[in-house]
Amino acid sequence: MTNDTPEYPVTREMLYKEVWQSPMLRLAEKYGVSSSYLARVCTRMNVPRPAPGYWAKVAVGKAPRVPALPEAKSEDLLEWTKGDVESKPTRRKPRVRKVEPPKSLRKAMTRDKLPTTHRLINGAKKLFLKGRKTEHKYLKPYKKLLVDLIVSEGRLDNGLEIANSLFLALESHEYRVVIAPDHENLRGAVVDEREKTDGQPSYYNHQWSPMRPTVVYIGNLAFGLTIYEISRSVEMMYVKGDYLPVDEMTDEQKRRYTHRHHTWTTHRDFASGLFVIKAYSPYSAVDWELKWEINKKTNIEKLCKKIPKQLFESIGQVQSLIEEAERQAEIRWLEWEEQKRKSAAEEEARRKAKALKDSTEELHQIIQNWGKIQTIESFFREVQTSAESRSPDEQSKIEDGLEKCRELIGFIDPMQSILDWKSPEER
Repeated sequence: MTNDTPEYPVTREMLYKEVWQSPMLRLAEKYGVSSSYLARVCTRMNVPRPAPGYWAKVAVGKAPRVPALPEAKSEDLLEWTKGDVESKPTRRKPRVRKVEPPKSLRKAMTRDKLPTTHRLINGAKKLFLKGRKTEHKYLKPYKKLLVDLIVSEGRLDNGLEIANSLFLALESHEYRVVIAPDHENLRGAVVDEREKTDGQPSYYNHQWSPMRPTVVYIGNLAFGLTIYEISRSVEMMYVKGDYLPVDEMTDEQKRRYTHRHHTWTTHRDFASGLFVIKAYSPYSAVDWELKWEINKKTNIEKLCKKIPKQLFESIGQVQSLIEEAERQAEIRWLEWEEQKRKSAAEEEARRKAKALKDSTEELHQIIQNWGKIQTIESFFREVQTSAESRSPDEQSKIEDGLEKCRELIGFIDPMQSILDWKSPEER
């Protein structure tokens, strides 16, 4: 059984041992999380866990064989710590990314040692078609964890074919192509698929993009991959609530639509059937990319075989950019720490000044009140002294009047004000 007190960080080996020693509900209770959350942790760490019904079989002595802990992959989380919720936001010191690329380009495996279809492509067509389309005819699937592909319905097969060829070419060199693991915090590509932008920003909504980027790991260095279909500006005629391409109309259609309908022409961007493969740096503040355009004459297989070598040759450049980005991040972090220190010192100085001001003002008020109290007490004493020379009947009336005055003013203890007063250091 597991210890009731969790120890952090939890390594893959520790979690693997625990999930096969105790039911998930009990283990989740130990770590103070839900069982579904802990299951996601197992997935991120590539730790196999018991299937439903496992513990019932254990109870009757028919426990299935426990699978071995697989070797950790580059995208797997190696340690896990339950996150602490801080009371105030803080900026963490940038971590130094230790890049360990391979020393040489691995020789490509033959195609007979590779699958016909890459695992990210299997079943992707059905998921891409299950969604909607943008006004520019691009697919916008509902599922967000998909291969990074921006494509129209008519060219979906071509886009998947290009992605499959590229992924298999990379994996033939043992460069693993995956959807980026969540814990890496890798960014997706910024894509403007227009053929000609004329320096103008995109005026329509962004195309579909996956929740996490598609990346290839060369050693432990990730390159982002996206494939998109280029859009071209097309002259369109507005007819009955829809836009029709002018170059696909007959002269008779143009004449009829112009005379019978309230219409006009405009230029809009639509998918062209031509593709671009884009490799980029998915690391924050590292701007680097390579593009390969694909037209009808491009030999896709031949092009994809060249890309692994070009990515490998770019490692040094990307590594330098990462180091510079982290150096700049370190500078910004130190500046932020210095600013935080200055702000704290200024706040402390303001606090001390306010404490001194409040103590001084309160002391002045105590002194003023002391004078008022002395005046009041002197008044009562003098009245009592003067009353002694009066007749007994008048003395009685004076004493009653003084008692009522006392009740109205109340008892004032000047010493309590001193006891309650705080010096600047006590505030």
